[in-house]
Amino acid sequence: MDTHFLHSDSMFSAVLWKDLKGVNNKSISSSIKKFCKYTRPEMEALSSEVDLLYLLGVLNSSMAGKLLADQRGGDYHIYPEHIRNLPIPIATSKQQEEIARLVRVIMEKIHGGQDSETEQQKVNQIVSALYI
Repeated sequence: MDTHFLHSDSMFSAVLWKDLKGVNNKSISSSIKKFCKYTRPEMEALSSEVDLLYLLGVLNSSMAGKLLADQRGGDYHIYPEHIRNLPIPIATSKQQEEIARLVRVIMEKIHGGQDSETEQQKVNQIVSALYI
């Protein structure tokens, strides 16, 4: 999150709306018109309540995997519309903080070549409970 990333046009990345404040281009404007039921200022305000590591935890959870598999219908590709259609559960700041903390531990362990299965299982449990 403190690093700048470069990637080709064949790659996708996720950025919170609040982090796009002040960035204006046709792609962003057309995406808002096409896919959002909220205005851009509303999207920026809503995203200020979301921890990016919480989203990472949700998107890498077993529940999200099941939901994405259902949407894809056997196709192994994941397209932007799959992510757009994935329901993200509303979590309290405390729940988001716990998932974000576990995600940090998982990333540190993976970077260090250690097993992170225990932490991933905990993330899966918390996220699954949020979908109920």
